[in-house]
Amino acid sequence: MHGETLMSSPIKFQNPPVGEVAFSVSFQTPKPMSGAFIGIFWSQVRDKFPDLSEVSPIQAVIEGPSQGATVTAIPLLQMVNIPPLRRAILKSQDGRHIIQLQQDRFILNWTRGKSTTYPDFETAFSEFESQLALLKKTLRAEGFGEADDNQYELLYVNLIGPENGLALVGEGGLLADHTRHSKGERFLPDPSGFNWTSTYPLPNEFGRLHITAQAVLVPPDSKRHVRLDLVARGFPPTGGEASRRQWFQLAHEWIVEGFTDSTPAILHKEVWKRL
Repeated sequence: MHGETLMSSPIKFQNPPVGEVAFSVSFQTPKPMSGAFIGIFWSQVRDKFPDLSEVSPIQAVIEGPSQGATVTAIPLLQMVNIPPLRRAILKSQDGRHIIQLQQDRFILNWTRGKSTTYPDFETAFSEFESQLALLKKTLRAEGFGEADDNQYELLYVNLIGPENGLALVGEGGLLADHTRHSKGERFLPDPSGFNWTSTYPLPNEFGRLHITAQAVLVPPDSKRHVRLDLVARGFPPTGGEASRRQWFQLAHEWIVEGFTDSTPAILHKEVWKRL
């Protein structure tokens, strides 16, 4: 952690419904990354991430000023006669740890899979910083120049189904800001589907927190779940490694506090086991 201690939110759960965590940084380099560079970088992490595949690149989504209510999707920067690189997916042998790399973005994912454990925030962030430092070092060494960060993103994906809370409170009682009131007779039946998004400004002009809930069917038995995504996206007013750590620390705090504030206390106590 480069000599600095990263504090996390004091709220912790023994068995939270989180199924995926992703740390992301968008960046730009003076010279566009080449396809050959992907192979050079992979050779340095291949022992931990032996599986390589390629998919379409992710379109950039840029947060505007915190006071606004919208974000802007922009296409990848396309240099003259140089098409954008595809996105490389590097997976660990068990498939639970993933690096995603494209011309303007680096992502480190953790997925729960069948595991009953998940890494704490400090451990996961330390791994993200380590791999990002290696990427930037390799870019410099191969003549692509200094990679300048221009946006950060932290994503937590939660899957809440009958076995981990939904049977206890129901879809109508899961989210504090989207509670279905049942006093008296209702004309509308329970919704067959929903997709709700709320957006909140982060302090210090650091960006926004987006909370999205949607009804999904989860294989293999297609049981209905609620997928609850919390994603913080933005950039600190000043750059540098210390500011990056400060941004992710704040993002993590708001995601954990926002999750706790948005969901019922009975699940915190009885199912997810708040510590």
